[in-house]
Amino acid sequence: MSSIPYSRPGFGLCSVRRILRSAPVPEAPPAAGTDRFPAEETLTRQERRVLRCLLEGADNRQIATALAIAVETVKRHCRNLYRKLDVQNRKQLAERYAGAPSSPG
Repeated sequence: MSSIPYSRPGFGLCSVRRILRSAPVPEAPPAAGTDRFPAEETLTRQERRVLRCLLEGADNRQIATALAIAVETVKRHCRNLYRKLDVQNRKQLAERYAGAPSSPG
């Protein structure tokens, strides 16, 4: 496997693959005044994988490489995630998920 340079030191394809195999997928934060996680049920399996990579700090190219999909497909998944989770960008997504509970494996 060839080495691909990444913009974030210490974060490579192996790290992303390890994360995808081992880390639980975070749930959506509960809706105001409820204990439920409604957005979780609307995320596809691939959107959950992209979300996990996003929360680990991967950029679109890194996600595309790790998931063996096109960068444009990653961008589409990101747009869908932002819409479903009611955020505008990665920063808001990270803030919303900071300290959020994780679903079991």
